[in-house]
Amino acid sequence: MNMQQELQTVADQVARFLKLSSRPVVEVKPVQRGKARPKTGRITIPEWVVSKPEAYRRYYIAHEVCHFFTSLKHSATFKDIENEVLRELWGVGILCRYPRPPHEHLSQAHRVYPVSLIDLEIGKVLWSCEWPCEN
Repeated sequence: MNMQQELQTVADQVARFLKLSSRPVVEVKPVQRGKARPKTGRITIPEWVVSKPEAYRRYYIAHEVCHFFTSLKHSATFKDIENEVLRELWGVGILCRYPRPPHEHLSQAHRVYPVSLIDLEIGKVLWSCEWPCEN
């Protein structure tokens, strides 16, 4: 299975879990940030995500697909849904989150980016980022 197929498979898994009526099409592009476009049924994933560990690729896809489920942007409810997807599909948890720049003053409840992704069964760190994250 090539990387495009792998990413599409993850998006399909998340869409099924969320019981979405359609499955978003994954597009890998040379962009800095991903984007969900529910009106066109597509998500854009930056090329740099492909080189990251599997847990991070799954997180990134799940995050974008969750935008098809709720229009709540990055609210606490959105993050709860995102957390549930990661936990139920892959046993992965987000240890904590960084604020979305340039809003470093935001409380933990308003933070977006994961600091670490962990295996919830054994507590192993699957991916971790130093702030500021560089791709």
